[in-house]
Amino acid sequence: MAETPKYKKLPGSGMRGAGSFGVSAARARLWLAEDHLLNVDTISYTEEYRRFYFRDIQAFVIRRTYGHMVYNAIFGIAAVLFLTGTITVDPDGRLFVGGFFLLFASLLAWSLWMGTSCRCYIQTAVQFEQLPSLNRLRNARKVMTIVRERILKTQGAAFPGRTPPLAPATAQPAAAVAPPPDTVEQIPAPPPPPAGEPPSAPPI
Repeated sequence: MAETPKYKKLPGSGMRGAGSFGVSAARARLWLAEDHLLNVDTISYTEEYRRFYFRDIQAFVIRRTYGHMVYNAIFGIAAVLFLTGTITVDPDGRLFVGGFFLLFASLLAWSLWMGTSCRCYIQTAVQFEQLPSLNRLRNARKVMTIVRERILKTQGAAFPGRTPPLAPATAQPAAAVAPPPDTVEQIPAPPPPPAGEPPSAPPI
């Protein structure tokens, strides 16, 4: 009987396929196993799994976005409005309005602490997939630090004699999938199989 993989939750969570007001959106999280990454999309009581084996990963693409600025502006304006309200309303309503001020002030502080927003993609030979859970640059860099050595170790063991590049490289993702990225963490692609040997099946 095959041993059940042990998973460790990686930093970050995000939404995939969010419509208006988050309707029909799936909560995405990323998990780390011994030989692969597991992306789990959860909506209601349904879960969808995507596995990315370390031997197949070619690159991570990270694009900075302006989402954090939008959140900061919304939370900041709301906090100022409710702070003004606590001064202008009658004493009986100050506690109620002050509660909203503390809420939006806390959200603003959280957004500032999380830092720059981004979109992160993972590239293999057969797919170019977004990882919605890595929507902040802080979390994306943490995950890159965790998985990079495992990927290089796995691919080095699978293809001995090859020296993988250790420095980030500049590359272009597939057109119509994403605009040119700001940062690309390049992992060497596995060599083609010997003549007569069928290629390995893509991860499920």
